Parts: sequence; C-alpha cells; structure tokens
Amino acid sequence: MGMWIGIGRKARRCYGFDEVSLVPGKVTINPNEVNVSWQLKG
Repeated sequence: MGMWIGIGRKARRCYGFDEVSLVPGKVTINPNEVNVSWQLKG
C-alpha cells in the first residue's frame, strides 16, 4: 500500500486525529454535528 515517489522510495497514507473516530458502539457521531450547549432555567 502506498505510492512511489522516487527510485526505491515509497510514501504511505497517514491519518490525523481529526480523520479517525474510535468508538465503542456501532454508530459514529461526527463532533461537528452535535450540539452540546445547555441552559439553566430557574
């Protein structure tokens, strides 16, 4: 797996923290689609 970038040199795909989700369940939730705001009413 990878792409040749020169004679005898190969590059591999890397992933950052914002591209990978590790979850214990079957559903993955994108953090950008969740509203975590709250209000306290008296």
